[in-house]
Amino acid sequence: MYNKYSLLIKSYLMKTNGIKMEDVIAQLLEFIKDRDKKFLSEDPPSKLNDIRILGRTVKLGEEVGELNNDILRYLGLQRQDKLDSFKIEDLEEEFVDVLFTLLILAERVPELNLSRAIKRKIKKIKQRDNA
Repeated sequence: MYNKYSLLIKSYLMKTNGIKMEDVIAQLLEFIKDRDKKFLSEDPPSKLNDIRILGRTVKLGEEVGELNNDILRYLGLQRQDKLDSFKIEDLEEEFVDVLFTLLILAERVPELNLSRAIKRKIKKIKQRDNA
């Protein structure tokens, strides 16, 4: 479903060398909002939003499963016919699909502030690592 976005986001991410991941995520969220309004209406009715959250959660599970499959292919832990057709671009696209689906899901929960959460998480990790 997101293959049309995978190449766009992949090329976008390649241009972000030297930018903080937080900034990349913020820019990707803006990209998602601008690119595909049908997934993210501004003020959806609560029941419709609940259905969209559930749908995105299921889709995220599907995308993570596809990523797992390509990681196994990358590690050479699949049957030979799957290994023969593997390209690193496949793995890259699956990472992007997971990221993209996760960000769409996060956007469906209006109370979330990913920027604030990223800062909080980085602070916790730094404190833990310095302990």
